[in-house]
Amino acid sequence: DYRTGDSIKDFFVNEKIEQSVHCYEISVKFQEKIIPQEFSIKFTIPMKDVDGIWTPLDSKNTEVLPHWNPLKIESNISQGMPLFCAYSDGGENRFSVALSELKSNVYMGVGVVEETCECEVEIKLFTTPVNPIDEYSFVVRVDYSKIPFYSAIKDVKKWWEKSVGAKPCVAPEASKYPVYSTWYNFHQNITALGLLKELRIAKE
Repeated sequence: DYRTGDSIKDFFVNEKIEQSVHCYEISVKFQEKIIPQEFSIKFTIPMKDVDGIWTPLDSKNTEVLPHWNPLKIESNISQGMPLFCAYSDGGENRFSVALSELKSNVYMGVGVVEETCECEVEIKLFTTPVNPIDEYSFVVRVDYSKIPFYSAIKDVKKWWEKSVGAKPCVAPEASKYPVYSTWYNFHQNITALGLLKELRIAKE
């Protein structure tokens, strides 16, 4: 199911299955080059043997919420990741969902429909303005592999690197050295003499 406020010329969904991993490439063509309005898709997955849902921004809160008050995942180039993983009581992946869109703002809502025992997933794109476009495509990756949930998350990382072209930032050697923070020692009451005294002690 999808909805958008724009006039869509063509809408395609191409499914690719490799073992337990399903990739859905969704392509949209607009009537003309426009700044697209919010675009959303919604689908359900059977909710069987799910004990919790892991997300990148709040890995400690794994509560399964209802679809009318869903777990909200928001990501863009500077925060989070468009990813969640539903796992069993034993920590095994039941299904993980990830998107290929890593730069623009993405919203994912995840919640259980109690009447049908299904997980309802809603994905929203173009929640903030982007440059004018006349077509757009992205991939929704759903992994049903019965592997440890952290392995499923690692597989998403590998997929982002291989298929999406996302490479981890190279951490320079200097970033591994300890640093001195004036905030924890002085807060706002800092003087040059006081700081020099602290640095001499730190050097020793």
